[in-house]
Amino acid sequence: MRRLCAILAGGEGRRMGGAKPLRAWGADTLIGHALRFARTQAPQVAVALRTAGQAGAIDAPVVLDAGGIEGPLAGLVAALARGGELDCDVVVTLPCDMPLLPEDLADGLCSALESRPEALVAVARTGGDLHPVCAAWRVTALDRSPAYLASGKRSLQGFAALCGAVIVDWPDAATPRFANANTPQELSRLRALAAF
Repeated sequence: MRRLCAILAGGEGRRMGGAKPLRAWGADTLIGHALRFARTQAPQVAVALRTAGQAGAIDAPVVLDAGGIEGPLAGLVAALARGGELDCDVVVTLPCDMPLLPEDLADGLCSALESRPEALVAVARTGGDLHPVCAAWRVTALDRSPAYLASGKRSLQGFAALCGAVIVDWPDAATPRFANANTPQELSRLRALAAF
């Protein structure tokens, strides 16, 4: 499966006080760390942003969120379109604010997707919690988006269900691999777990 790894980074980060992707993570930023990780997951990467003004400090191809769509679904639609342009089979998505993701994320998701030809997406789950921002989407899932959007729905989880999601479980671990940083306090806790 030819892969594109797309980082969903278009949120405003209001609970973080804005500019979440540029928050420090060790000697780098959250977006810099996410890009290094993404490059271990796929040969091609892209960053989905809400506006071009957010792109200044990003050393990677940028796609702008699809217009008129709220939330991370806008980034997914843009990333799937880019994946099609690049002749990829799959777009692996991850957020910029989950800096402890497991190294086998893309391999595990893509393996599950290959084993279920009828499914258009494989979604990560830990401890019963789905993480629809961490998923491998067949590029053809884009064909399902107009009808979903026309229904007025906008959640990634709902779109994944429409696409016949296969769920991929990761074992619970001492380090919460799928924890995200929505606030400065959560980011501080993750930094402590990373032991910088």
